[in-house]
Amino acid sequence: ELEGYEPAVVGPVEAKLGEDPRQPYLKGMWRARVRLLVKDVPVPTTEEELEHLPDGYKEGNAITPALADLYDVTSGRAGHLRVLRVPSSPAEVRSFVLTAVPLIAKDHNEATGFRAQMDAQQMKFAQSPLPKLYKERMQALYQKSDEVENASPASARAVRDKRYRYDQYLKQLKEVRDATLATQMEITLTYGKAHRSREEIDAALDAEAQKAISRLSPSLRSYLRAIDDQFAFESQFLHGMMSHVGVPSLRQAMVAEGEFFRLTRQLEQLDALYQLVPMVVLGKPADPFEVEDGGKGEGEECSDDDAKWTLSVSAKIFEVEVSCRSVSLEVQASLGLISVSGEFGYEMSGTVTGFIGPKGSLEGVGSAKGGLYVTATREGIQDIGGKMETKASTGIGPVSINRQIDEKSVSFFPGPEPGEAPGGLPVFESE
Repeated sequence: ELEGYEPAVVGPVEAKLGEDPRQPYLKGMWRARVRLLVKDVPVPTTEEELEHLPDGYKEGNAITPALADLYDVTSGRAGHLRVLRVPSSPAEVRSFVLTAVPLIAKDHNEATGFRAQMDAQQMKFAQSPLPKLYKERMQALYQKSDEVENASPASARAVRDKRYRYDQYLKQLKEVRDATLATQMEITLTYGKAHRSREEIDAALDAEAQKAISRLSPSLRSYLRAIDDQFAFESQFLHGMMSHVGVPSLRQAMVAEGEFFRLTRQLEQLDALYQLVPMVVLGKPADPFEVEDGGKGEGEECSDDDAKWTLSVSAKIFEVEVSCRSVSLEVQASLGLISVSGEFGYEMSGTVTGFIGPKGSLEGVGSAKGGLYVTATREGIQDIGGKMETKASTGIGPVSINRQIDEKSVSFFPGPEPGEAPGGLPVFESE
């Protein structure tokens, strides 16, 4: 929350610059380049409002850094929803009804089951004897995984788009359906008094329904696409956050939650399509409505906690160390209990790290190492700094199992994220 930040913190900045110090203040809060999202954004009511995504550096009282800039969620693979086409005629609506009724029951029952799994795994986590601070951190990460609207500008846009498309569809649906049902009621009464046949009455009713379906189809398709887009973001983000949650019970809860999301969104799609049914004459023969099943998302099997465990094999001055995320080669020059170590590591994500400095180790106990590091990707150098890490080890001969106990680092040169910089900090000239 930004209310009240000016006087004590950046009042001198405003006095010096002669302008609103909001941007310098916010740009100085994070060393890495992060995008800021505005949380207190009203639901858009027009296309113009929808297209305007506020810039947190300039607007809004409640802002948050984009979570995708703070947590690496690239390992998440999104699931996909059931593929449903919009019925284009009353006959297709009748086909949809035959297919939709069992699908609604199936999705509802499965969603209830996954909801129960989520609750059971959360209870298991709450009752676990894990250290308090560790549990609090894991719980916080788990809760963050639901915040797709705070993940990135694109995901925030998708959430806004779905809300807007839903409101627009409901608004048009009420108008069109009320008018259609009124006309159909009039046709039924008029044709009944004229003793017209049932076939003639049904044909006239279907003709009005066809007009309504044609009018509603564009907004309905837009809403279904918006549901699909939002789910893609929330599924990918949720499963990406799994790489940071190491507790098995919470990871199982997240898997269940991913499926709960998928089934819930599928029910939203079915409900949107089902709104066409009251305008269509039912009871006539209909062919099955073709659908394509959805699929669940996937998260990284290796969590941050899992990656702290490594298997190493030593051969004289060389040591190869492997974790579920990386492989590294270390070369050492021994000076008694202290050695100078140079380490080259490669992570499955494509990040390469160099780490050089003094290292102290005691066989069967562990090691401590400090020094300088540099990380790089295909886009160039990402970070340079100092790091200290300690590990506990146990093993026989050249083979050891290691567990990272602690790691502390100080970044000297945070590498920029891809894209344009948000702008420089103000320059203060001496008097």
